[in-house]
Amino acid sequence: GGSAAEYLDGAGWAARAETGGFLAVAPEGLPARPDRPPHFFRNPRLWNSGQHPPDRPRSRVDDLAFFRDLLEEIARRWRVDRRRIYVAGHSN
Repeated sequence: GGSAAEYLDGAGWAARAETGGFLAVAPEGLPARPDRPPHFFRNPRLWNSGQHPPDRPRSRVDDLAFFRDLLEEIARRWRVDRRRIYVAGHSN
């Protein structure tokens, strides 16, 4: 139920990126009902991992396209070695 910034700090990724000289990015999923504000209990942030019924609003959001676009934007802003991109997950 926390934010991406809280995760980067709480899990130590922000500090480790600073000392290790790498970029750590923590995107946040969209709410289950993307047209409403997120709320931990009533409208939690989720990723479209294929588990939602196809008639749900969140199922129509292409998160893989989002990640492709995110990586392109990061590479546009910073020098990136594309052979050294790693992904780790936490919760949904």
